[in-house]
Amino acid sequence: MSEENVNVIRRIVEAFNRGGVEAELPYFDSEIKWVGPPEWLEDHLYEGHAGLRRLAEQWTQNFDEYRLDPERFIDSEAGVIALLLTGGRIKGSVDPIDQPVAWVCQLSGGKVAHVQVYFSWEEGLDAAGLSE
Repeated sequence: MSEENVNVIRRIVEAFNRGGVEAELPYFDSEIKWVGPPEWLEDHLYEGHAGLRRLAEQWTQNFDEYRLDPERFIDSEAGVIALLLTGGRIKGSVDPIDQPVAWVCQLSGGKVAHVQVYFSWEEGLDAAGLSE
């Protein structure tokens, strides 16, 4: 089952880059809980598909060309850890940004039920009980 779980997270990233939030929703449980990092300036908890839509809307209001670049997926006892680079441009800027993020994802019934986001790979790995 672990490789299947990793593939679900991989498909989410691919779907998002291809078609945005609506393309990735089939991979999320309808009662998904998405928790932002402590540094997050917006809400920290986004619930259900409506919450994911609200989160995506906040990002698209602030960024152009927003994308997720996968670096590594790790199956662990804590769930699937996705080490990603988020990239794009802040609206009105010509300078690109790249921010490493880690998602610690728990799945249930083949869908993602909970995601905790961290603004560094190290924090995500530490939270999952892994160290590099």
